[in-house]
Formats: sequence, structure tokens, C-alpha cells
Amino acid sequence: MRSYGQYCSVAKALDVIGDRWNLLIVRELMLRGPSRYVDLLAGLPGIATNMLADRLRDLERDGVIYRQEAPPPVATTLFHLTERGEELKWVMIELARFRVGIPCSVSQRASSAIATCSLV
Repeated sequence: MRSYGQYCSVAKALDVIGDRWNLLIVRELMLRGPSRYVDLLAGLPGIATNMLADRLRDLERDGVIYRQEAPPPVATTLFHLTERGEELKWVMIELARFRVGIPCSVSQRASSAIATCSLV
């Protein structure tokens, strides 16, 4: 894992979520809910399988996601956002608004992450 090596809280946060694909993985889990590896792979065109595996491992290590073994008949691993991962909802909303140029006030922050992500 690369690090900015700074003590600033923004730099520390980017050490966790700033790598390429990390926020897009979080986005997929916010939109889809608990997901299988193949579902995440399908929702992230262009990501290599080894890159997805590495990013999932990093996000799990940093407490953003967790994995759960689903019981039969599904018998697969599901990836979930942790409470810490869910806290990224507002970051995702603001990034989506930044991209589409929607002005944002504090009172507007109550809209859902799913609706905002659907805008982009």
C-alpha cells in the first residue's frame, strides 16, 4: 500500500480510499448491497481480476468492507460495506455533485447516495 506519509487527516483518509478503483468498489457496494466477486467485476468494466482482488483485500484490511461466506445453496463469498464504509456515503454524494456541477448546501445533503450516483 502506498502512503502519503503525512499526518493530515485528508492524507490519512486517502491512504485508505485514494487508490484507483477503491471508491468505485465502494460505489458498487452502496448501489448493489452485498455482492459477489463476479458481480463487482461485472460492475467495474476495465478492472483486472488481480486488481479487484488486491483492492478488496486492502479495503477489508482497512475496515471499509468485510466478507461473509454465504450458506448453501448460494455457497459463495459476499462483500459488504462496514459501518465505516457506509460513512463514505456523503463523500460519494459530494463527488457526484462535484462532477455534475450541482450546487450543494448542508440542507441538500439528505438526498440518497443511490439517487446521486444515478445522476452521473
